[in-house]
Amino acid sequence: MTAPQWVDQSAARMNPTTVRGAYKLSVEACKRILDAFEMGASFDVAGRFAGISARTLHQWNAQGKADIAAGLDTEYAQLANAIEIARGEAGMKYLRNIENAIPKDWRAAAYKLERMFPEYAKSSVTINNTNNNSAEAGITVSESEYDNALHSVTEVVAQIRRSSTDQSGRALDDGIPDDGYSDSTDEGV
Repeated sequence: MTAPQWVDQSAARMNPTTVRGAYKLSVEACKRILDAFEMGASFDVAGRFAGISARTLHQWNAQGKADIAAGLDTEYAQLANAIEIARGEAGMKYLRNIENAIPKDWRAAAYKLERMFPEYAKSSVTINNTNNNSAEAGITVSESEYDNALHSVTEVVAQIRRSSTDQSGRALDDGIPDDGYSDSTDEGV
C-alpha cells in the first residue's frame, strides 16, 4: 500500500508540524495510520498508533469522504481513499489466509461460513435446574432469539417469586438462586 500522493510530496505542500484543528495531520501520522490499517487495525488502534484519538481519525475520515463527495481533492480526501484501500487489502489478506487454511483445518471453513452466513453460527445454551445439575444443549439460535428467550425465562422466574409467598407475605424458598437477573417488578421479594 502506498501512502497518498500528498504524503510523499509533503515537503512542498505540508509541514509535519502543521496543526489542523487541535491535532496534527502530519506525514508521520498518516503513514502510521495506513500501516495500522494494513495490519487490520480498528480505528481506535490505528489512531492510538498514530498518536491521535479514534474520534479524531473518524473526523478526518469523515471530512475526507465529504470532500470526495464534493469533488474536492484534499489531503483529507486522499487519506480517506487510502484508508479504504488499506482496509480492503487487510481484509483480503486475512481472507486469503483463511482460504489457505481450509484444506488443513475444517474450522477455517466453519469460521468463514459463519461470517458469510450468520444463520450457520451456533450458540451454546447452559440450563441450570433447581437441583443444581446443569445440562448443555447445542441449540442454534440467533442473538435476538436468545435475548427473547432470556427475557421470557426472567419473567417466569419473577412470576414464581411473586406467587411464592406464605400467608404473611414472606417469600418462600422457590429453589431459584437470586442472581440479580430478575426484572424490576419483583423488587423486595
